[in-house]
Amino acid sequence: MSELLVVLSDAQLDALAERVAAKLANGNGHAPDMPDKLLTADEAARRLGVKIRWLYGHDLPFAVRLPNSRAVRFSERGIARWLAKKMGQ
Repeated sequence: MSELLVVLSDAQLDALAERVAAKLANGNGHAPDMPDKLLTADEAARRLGVKIRWLYGHDLPFAVRLPNSRAVRFSERGIARWLAKKMGQ
């Protein structure tokens, strides 16, 4: 079996270590000290460049129903992940 040898610079190793530490700290690759923000429908629609009605008409993975309420908010981190996934296609 052949072995793969990868040589990384110190800067690349540092960047990799930071990414791994962030993923281990909170499982999503964001800095652990950066809390998620729940956006209103208006804020989320502006961020996505869509109408508010579009948000409510789709089953979106970043939509969060508030406990004991009919109110819906939208995860800022969830939107960022969803957009990154859509842009990567």
